[in-house]
Amino acid sequence: MASFSLRKALGEGKTSNLIIASCAFAVLFLFYIYTLGTYFKIVIWELQGRVTYYSYFEKYVASSVIDHLVITLTTALWLTLSLKSKIRFAIGTIYGTIAIMSAILGIEIILNVQALLCLPLVLLLISISNLKSRKFVNSDRSLLINYFALIGIGIGLTALGISLQELYFPPNEILTPRNIAYEMNLIFSSFSPVLLILLILCVPFKIIADAIIKVVSKMKHITVNYFVLDTINTRVLTKIFLLFLFMSLSVIMVIIPHQSIVNPDNQDVGVDTDIYVEEINDLNNSTDANEFFNKTFVTIQHGDRPFTLLLFLAISKVVTSVNLSGLFDLVPVILGPLLVLSVYFLTRQLTSNDVASLLSAFMTAVSFHNLVGIYAGSYANWMALIVGYFSVLFVLRSLHNANKINLSLFIILIFTVLFTHVYTWSILTLILTIFLLVMVKMSYYKKRTVIQLLLILSSTILVDLVRTIMTGSISGIGYNISPPFGAIVQLGPELYSTRWSSLVDTTLSYFGSLFGNSIIYTLCLYWLIRSKLNQVLTILLVTFLSIGIIPLFFGNWVVQARVFYDIPFQIPAAIALTYLYRRPGGALILISTCIWLVAMSILAVSNFYFVPPPSYPVLP
Repeated sequence: MASFSLRKALGEGKTSNLIIASCAFAVLFLFYIYTLGTYFKIVIWELQGRVTYYSYFEKYVASSVIDHLVITLTTALWLTLSLKSKIRFAIGTIYGTIAIMSAILGIEIILNVQALLCLPLVLLLISISNLKSRKFVNSDRSLLINYFALIGIGIGLTALGISLQELYFPPNEILTPRNIAYEMNLIFSSFSPVLLILLILCVPFKIIADAIIKVVSKMKHITVNYFVLDTINTRVLTKIFLLFLFMSLSVIMVIIPHQSIVNPDNQDVGVDTDIYVEEINDLNNSTDANEFFNKTFVTIQHGDRPFTLLLFLAISKVVTSVNLSGLFDLVPVILGPLLVLSVYFLTRQLTSNDVASLLSAFMTAVSFHNLVGIYAGSYANWMALIVGYFSVLFVLRSLHNANKINLSLFIILIFTVLFTHVYTWSILTLILTIFLLVMVKMSYYKKRTVIQLLLILSSTILVDLVRTIMTGSISGIGYNISPPFGAIVQLGPELYSTRWSSLVDTTLSYFGSLFGNSIIYTLCLYWLIRSKLNQVLTILLVTFLSIGIIPLFFGNWVVQARVFYDIPFQIPAAIALTYLYRRPGGALILISTCIWLVAMSILAVSNFYFVPPPSYPVLP
């Protein structure tokens, strides 16, 4: 566990030149993000009143001239303090003077070009210096990261305060300072489709990344240390408290859209809530047991979620004081904490590390799995995912110890997934089959145990086929090739020409842009780069990520959303954050990341109340 001292994080024991240069670089980066986004007119997607609006990013921290002056002058200061050269003062002075004179004379094109070149110039100098035996740039990466994190904490706390005031004060009493964190998040989120493609194509990306790291390590004569998690056990009471806290956070995300100040006329939050009400009313109108069975297992939703329907029916019978719409809309109060628990225990089984497990639980509370579930009312998918993650847990336990309890629980859980949401079952079955076949190939576990698990999975497929033949309900395989998911088998140039637009729709347009979580995707990429492909943990997570190749190349946005929703992105993201936390000053990175995730999640769920748009903007 990383020891933390704020004084050391701020640069105690470092030279004043190094401290000031690190501050200058951090400020330069903040202003540069706005300049870059505005200059290239990055398309951003913003959730307002449950509607996703898209527009060009055209903002500065202050103004064009002031921002560009800050960028160039901080760069000049960095050059003066960081270069190990006798002429560094002359270089910094000339660079700063050109910027000031351009601003005074109104020659914006020179100032703009100079500002745009600042960050690439600084990064290029640092990179070249690091590759040489005699460094000509004096820099401290840890100190620089600390100042980035401190700025992130300040901006994140401001964003959190802005988000929370909307829940406690009426609109006419709300202060409206600029939400810098949200504006920056809009810029970063626009790159989510690219990050997601890299994660889905994780195997070739990992091979290329390893090759690059190998070449660089040889040039620098260093040994690359891949990320290996140690077994870490925290106190039981600490774990229980933090788990309760994160489960409560998931409940808070559910409750916020139902608050009267956010939702004055008590609109349904979940898109599918009304559908479940209709389906349960349909079941209640059954005249006999045969009709009830037929509706549950065959007719309603083609028989893809009978256990979900039975559970909702039971809830409606137990709680009779609340109308069905309001009752079902609050089902996520139960599902959110259960998903947090399932991810925690799965991560604990994979890593034997309590810090990583607790962080994955936290990220689940604010991940798109929880938020999309609330927004879309994806209750069957949500329930199946909870049970499915527990089934993966018992696959891993069975591989280590194939006793009757572990195998029996896996059988019960995987069959429960089949009858809870057949589409989630089909995805998890495919993932587990590929994973187990790889385990057979690599001989990590007893071959007999792996074959037993494969036979159990095969039995669920057989049951699914028999059920389909006997009842006429849709099968897990048939579900993939039937409307609205038929796009998964469509081929031809017209399909591939829409791949990018479909991915953008999935991540940034539909579902309130909730799939565009660039923070979690970036942490996942960092985990992928630092991981070892021959580890069981990496093989399982890479299998989960790689399953996205199918909808990426052959599916429409509906298929993509279905598959992406089942991938536990929060687990590799939590492992990456655990690694960062263990490094010097890692506590600042952890705090900054957590604050941003909470603030952006609260802001998102506060916009789940539908406000009819006056008009939709159209990009030329």
